[in-house]
Amino acid sequence: MSKTLVIKACKCMVKRDSGGQVYIDYCPKHKAAPDMYEALEKLINDLPDCTIDWARDGMGNTNANCIVNSRDSGKAALAKARGE
Repeated sequence: MSKTLVIKACKCMVKRDSGGQVYIDYCPKHKAAPDMYEALEKLINDLPDCTIDWARDGMGNTNANCIVNSRDSGKAALAKARGE
């Protein structure tokens, strides 16, 4: 007999088929997670340090704050995904 457990927070499903094999049917957000991680990592790594230095020097500027805060948030998200 097959059985399905739906994770309510995201709609991923843990399924067990009639042979007892367990597998996960990922929701769209979790299916896309590896691609989003890779894209964010590339964006963070490709942002030149001179841009961040410029942004830090002009922290009164709204665009500069956005650049620094976005980079810091992106780095934090990548670290969280790595389990750090």
